[in-house]
Amino acid sequence: MFRIASDNNIDEYADSVCEFIRTCVEDVVPIATIKTFPNQKPWIDGSIRVKLKARTTAFNQGKVTGNMTEYKQCSYSLRKAIKQAKRQYRDKVESQFKGPDTRGMWQGLQSITDYK
Repeated sequence: MFRIASDNNIDEYADSVCEFIRTCVEDVVPIATIKTFPNQKPWIDGSIRVKLKARTTAFNQGKVTGNMTEYKQCSYSLRKAIKQAKRQYRDKVESQFKGPDTRGMWQGLQSITDYK
């Protein structure tokens, strides 16, 4: 297929193969947009954002209906998730100090002190 289009020229052959691969990747691979904010804490991830949104929704519905039990449950779930995420982040940063890798140690130190 590609050799016929290239007329035995290696450059045209390579270009046609690369272009075919590029079009296949563009058709198959989904594009995801990830938003990051400069004041976002490093332990905040998608699951915490979902729980935060659920808590806000429960609060707004609770104000309308007067029933705040769902808000209390969502708030407790959010606090629990934040504690777990902070613990996981702390363990990840501490593990950078325990290994023999000095680069990882300095990266951990930079993330703690917010020095760039």
